[in-house]
Amino acid sequence: MNLTYSIIAKAGLQENTANATGIWEGQYKGLHGPYSITEVDSDTASYVGILPKLSIMAEKTVSNVSDTGPWVEHVKVAEGELVYYNITVTNSGDAQLDDVMILDSMKGAILVPKSWLAPGESMHVIYNVTALPGLHENQAGAQGIWHSTYYGYAIPLWITDNASYTGMYPNISVDKQIWDPVMMTWVDNTVTYWLGQTVSYRIYVENIGTADLVDISVIDSNLGYNE
Repeated sequence: MNLTYSIIAKAGLQENTANATGIWEGQYKGLHGPYSITEVDSDTASYVGILPKLSIMAEKTVSNVSDTGPWVEHVKVAEGELVYYNITVTNSGDAQLDDVMILDSMKGAILVPKSWLAPGESMHVIYNVTALPGLHENQAGAQGIWHSTYYGYAIPLWITDNASYTGMYPNISVDKQIWDPVMMTWVDNTVTYWLGQTVSYRIYVENIGTADLVDISVIDSNLGYNE
């Protein structure tokens, strides 16, 4: 005969012995009844109950191109444009993780594709925000819980990762000054010239934003267009 059964694993070394008994009854009858022989045997099997490797990984990346990447740790993007975030959560352990959730410093709780991850399995969540000016650090945290039937063990795992963007805003400043022939310096206020004297102007253009500016041009009321 062949018997198979299962039990819940316990912690530590567990040795289990099975005993088998069989009786042989012969045809010869003695003074005390039929003759019989009892055979007994035993064997032991064992296991060591250990906690499985429990591990969870999270990677947060960002893109200023599209919701398909390319994905990096930091981008620069013009104010008002879309910034794309990609959060990847991986069960890097040996046991299934349940109650998987993602918390994001910008979005709060994020809807996940499913609530569990098998060993080695990953899930991806992608969302976008509108870029604001300045540096913005963003953190995502991922949780998974290992539930064991051994004494109701529940071990939560938590991991975080960061990605960031810098919102670039365009801004330009122009400062027109006139030469003061008396003070011998450039000034912003009104000065006096004799009729027929040469009047000198200086135009100073500065990029006072954080975004690159191209095709800079200056239009002056005296000169018209001047690049």
